[in-house]
Amino acid sequence: MSKILIAIDGSPHSIKAAKAGVKLALSLNMEIMFVTVVDNDIIMAESTYSPKEAMAAMRTEARELMLRMRAVFNCREALCFVEEGKPSVCIVNIANGFNVDMIVVGTHGRSGLKRALMGSVAEEVIRHSHIPVLVIPFKTTDNN
Repeated sequence: MSKILIAIDGSPHSIKAAKAGVKLALSLNMEIMFVTVVDNDIIMAESTYSPKEAMAAMRTEARELMLRMRAVFNCREALCFVEEGKPSVCIVNIANGFNVDMIVVGTHGRSGLKRALMGSVAEEVIRHSHIPVLVIPFKTTDNN
């Protein structure tokens, strides 16, 4: 294996997944790549700003997140991608386009109706990827 793609969104579950992904990558001497996706649908549905203002703010926030991840995990050489669109599609496309060997994603730990209503990026990535996907579960009782 030579490349690992770690999907993050800034939430505690994605930070936990990033920590596990970086640890794995370092132990296997893999190239680390981070991706975060600005979900256009959510921005349009939840924003009190104009679509243009909301997208600009989310892009800025996403770029700052990428810089923080590099610093927090001391991965200054990591490639970072900020994409716009449906998160699962963007993650799989980046993974395919850069011939990564593994994708790492976190889960919210939702089940039942909440999961059905909100969907699961991790589940969609698993469904559509031909690349192995490491899913790191997040439980509210986790202290990591």
